[in-house]
Amino acid sequence: MKAYGTYSKLRTAALAAALVLGTGAVFTSCVDAKDPYSPNNPDQGRMGTMSVGTLDRQGDFIVVEPDGKTKADGAAVPDVETFRLAILDYKAGSVVHNNLTGEDYKWETFAEVSGQLVTIPSGKYKLEAASLPTEPLADWETPYYYGVQDFTVRISELTKVDLVCKLANVKVTVDYDQDFLDKVENPSVQVYFDYTDPATAKKVTADLNYAVGETRAGYFKVPDDGKLYVKVTGTRIEDGKPLGDGEGQTKIISNVAAMQWHKVKVSYQQTGSLSSSVTVDYSTIDSEHMVEIPDGDGIIDGGPNNDNWENEGGDEPGGDEFGIVGANYNGNTFDISQQLTVSVADNNKIDVRFDAPKGIDQLYVTIESDALAALLPGLGLANKVPFDIANPPAVSEKPGDVDESMWWVNMFASQEIGILDPDVPIKGKKSHTFSVGGLMELLGGVADPAANGPAVHKFGLKMGDASGAVKEATLSIYLTE
Repeated sequence: MKAYGTYSKLRTAALAAALVLGTGAVFTSCVDAKDPYSPNNPDQGRMGTMSVGTLDRQGDFIVVEPDGKTKADGAAVPDVETFRLAILDYKAGSVVHNNLTGEDYKWETFAEVSGQLVTIPSGKYKLEAASLPTEPLADWETPYYYGVQDFTVRISELTKVDLVCKLANVKVTVDYDQDFLDKVENPSVQVYFDYTDPATAKKVTADLNYAVGETRAGYFKVPDDGKLYVKVTGTRIEDGKPLGDGEGQTKIISNVAAMQWHKVKVSYQQTGSLSSSVTVDYSTIDSEHMVEIPDGDGIIDGGPNNDNWENEGGDEPGGDEFGIVGANYNGNTFDISQQLTVSVADNNKIDVRFDAPKGIDQLYVTIESDALAALLPGLGLANKVPFDIANPPAVSEKPGDVDESMWWVNMFASQEIGILDPDVPIKGKKSHTFSVGGLMELLGGVADPAANGPAVHKFGLKMGDASGAVKEATLSIYLTE
């Protein structure tokens, strides 16, 4: 049986319980690890052994059907035997070099190291695996799987590492409506995102151009700002003028995340008004997009209306979509539908953002954690039972057997936690962000993964807005030492 620490200081345990409310490129330049046989190395002879127990791939691109149901896209998946592997320095993130053999701890395929024992100096490392040598910025038919797992090698012990690689990029397909093709000649759609070139520090573009009849799927690295741009160009048949006075017309898709399949359809909008602009049909996970070009009394407008269409709803800080977003995990956005692997040894920063253009009305949290189950009653909470932080109970509703200072309403408003602010209620806000990364160490103190092993802690999130709409998500933390 796992023995979770109960702590004589219930306040510390309460802080751990409060965490419920809250991946850039790896440079593989090799750095030397200490030579374990060097006479100048105090750790001379302090070696251990590791092996890769299992390597698996997980995840499918998700598409939303017209009836609202989701399904996997059914695309072929790569063979994990072909995945590349490397052992990385835990802090620097660079590939570890073996001074004894003169080679790096990396392998072009999993098949090379599968079942093998690897001798390496004791210490803490990361095991990295990927389906391709490098992550493509934008390319055709290239789903990219990636995974990284922390592990510790101890002296004269065998460490077995299991690693799961997940889909890390975004899939985009484009379809042209026949009515649009009848009114525009030489049409083309450019899908792109902006990024900073690490070699020049200049902003550049990664893109793919979808011609009429293009059936291949494009795959894009998840943009740092979560934005993909869809630019439509062509010439109006009726008057021979180019769309957007030759600049084309651009639409922004926001909150882009890994494992999404964005299906873009370019069509013609019968409006009879020059002031009409593009409409975009967002589904549950922003996967289907109807791009409609306004006609303007029989003419597809390419002049003044372009200003109405371009940049529509793309730059607001909180986002104009009703949803729960993985806003930040150690410097990168993350897919909240995917489990996060978090080490208590790291200084983690995890932000979850709740966006409700019509205003947050309810915000329920449900804690599901074996480690916290025995501690929650002391806060006036219970394992697997939801509570509404947008509508906290009045002081008169505090359970009689719960200490006032430990009651969750007061605890979450404490300086240490800062989840609730009595002067700024959550109810009615259009966007609200929880920062929970700093509480991972406290959760680790209760769960104690070093003694009890890694474990999953789930925090169900359910947001309702003023119109009665509901959005749900689960922040799932796989906590390691």
